[in-house]
Amino acid sequence: MGRGERGVMMNVPDETESLSGVRCPGCGGELLVSSVQDSFDLLCRRGHQVKVEDLLGSHASDLTSVLEPLLHAWEAKLESLKNLSVSARINGLASMSEVFDKHIHKLESRIELLRSAAKPPSARLLPPGK
Repeated sequence: MGRGERGVMMNVPDETESLSGVRCPGCGGELLVSSVQDSFDLLCRRGHQVKVEDLLGSHASDLTSVLEPLLHAWEAKLESLKNLSVSARINGLASMSEVFDKHIHKLESRIELLRSAAKPPSARLLPPGK
């Protein structure tokens, strides 16, 4: 999180990625995934914040197919961060490894949320582990 003008903590996106194929239900604008800490938000270019749950009805199949590539990209990034953390630790850079570990933890949380959202609608109804 970044600091505002008066030292107030604000959510500053870690990164933003476009979600092609899924539109804002309010205005039809392009949706972006904004990664913040250990979560993520869906935002349209016109400023609307959209909940994944709001898209699950009419866009469920589109949403699943759009979120899967993003999930794979985040999983690849996670693997890279883990390799960097191990390499830093092996090379005596413990503090750098700790920084990577913090990013790993945040990304793992986002991946879990994204996995849940990317499940097909029928799989969302099943209890975990079924």
